[in-house]
Amino acid sequence: MKWKCVLFLLAVSLKLEAQFTMIHDGSNHRTITKFIPTTTCLSFSDDASISEINLQNDSIHLVYDFQAAGCNQANYYRFNNDVTYFRNHASCQFNAIYKSVNNMVSWQTVLSNSNDQQQLVMFNDTDGILTDQSNYVLRTSDGCLSFDTLFQPEMILATDAAVYSDSSLAFFSYNRFYYSRNRGISWSSFQLEPDTRIYTTNFLNEDSFYVAGKLFSSTNPDTAHTKIIFSHNHGASFDSLFLPIGAHIIYDIAFIGNQEAYAVAYSLPTQKNVVIKTTDLFNTAEVIETPYAAPNYLLQKIHFVNDSIAYLGGYYGELVKWNKNHSNVGIKKVEALHQALPNFSVFPNPASNTLNLQCQEAIRVVEVYNAQGALVTKLENLPMTSQVPISITDWNTGSYWLKVTTQQGKSFVKPVSVWK
Repeated sequence: MKWKCVLFLLAVSLKLEAQFTMIHDGSNHRTITKFIPTTTCLSFSDDASISEINLQNDSIHLVYDFQAAGCNQANYYRFNNDVTYFRNHASCQFNAIYKSVNNMVSWQTVLSNSNDQQQLVMFNDTDGILTDQSNYVLRTSDGCLSFDTLFQPEMILATDAAVYSDSSLAFFSYNRFYYSRNRGISWSSFQLEPDTRIYTTNFLNEDSFYVAGKLFSSTNPDTAHTKIIFSHNHGASFDSLFLPIGAHIIYDIAFIGNQEAYAVAYSLPTQKNVVIKTTDLFNTAEVIETPYAAPNYLLQKIHFVNDSIAYLGGYYGELVKWNKNHSNVGIKKVEALHQALPNFSVFPNPASNTLNLQCQEAIRVVEVYNAQGALVTKLENLPMTSQVPISITDWNTGSYWLKVTTQQGKSFVKPVSVWK
């Protein structure tokens, strides 16, 4: 796999308008797992039930309660507002797949057993993929009435899944990600550090998707940045974005058009639920604080019903309506320089005693700035060599920006961390 660095240059502050309204505090709901729009309502599922939000008055109507103790892993699919599938992962032990063919008026149980099936993906009203605890990938072509074994990968144990159109799908399990663009026949995959956690995969189109979550670890801590992984070539290679907005856990991303996107996230520095906005696919980013903070609220799902209005669902069943074009919530904007210096690297990162710069091109100036923007050190007239050491014994623990200017006058910025 080919990984690229995306480097950032400037951070400024501004204010835009946004408004958040709590329409339900979650007292009658479990974890919100999915939003699906209908003609007049926004349908949503929690661990063990399906409900609808009336978009005219935001009243909530319970459609069906499967009366099972869920464990935050329900799957919910609708096709033509008639055929509906709901998979319940009850108490993380018992599994059932329910199906309705009359717009959720009545239901039949099409699968019920104690085998620990992990995630269900439906491509249409008959064809789908199911994974189980034994790492098998199972396929159905008759609406979940029967399954055959497609194959057994090295490891999958999916905690969540996503699907685009009738062929592309993704499964992920903690720090492992699996992607297929041919209904599970072949896969691409990658694995992150052990204590990272993938929470979401979101498709922009058939070729492009974004992977996010808690993508930092105790062995590679980075409190200054929020990491996103993406591919624009249907999984042939993966790139990384490092947003210099502080550490956030991203739970879901919603795209509007080809460039605009909104990620619902939890800010570790402020303990607030926030929305991260971009109008250029995260080359720049704005952090929008909501009025809701942990431990009482944890917003994890986002769905836009038009260009202005979105609904956010939470871990505790809370539902929030957001008008992104109205209010006075503070926003922090970050500009990004989407370039990388060829054959340039800095190691180790994080470092404690010495930073080593390695480059095969002539460097004119190296400037290091701390998180507050103050110049820490400046090196000039460096020799054209494969490695340049920088002593950091008198630097404090924290995040720094390394600005490199070549003999040709091009500047590149790389984040580095110091831990003592």
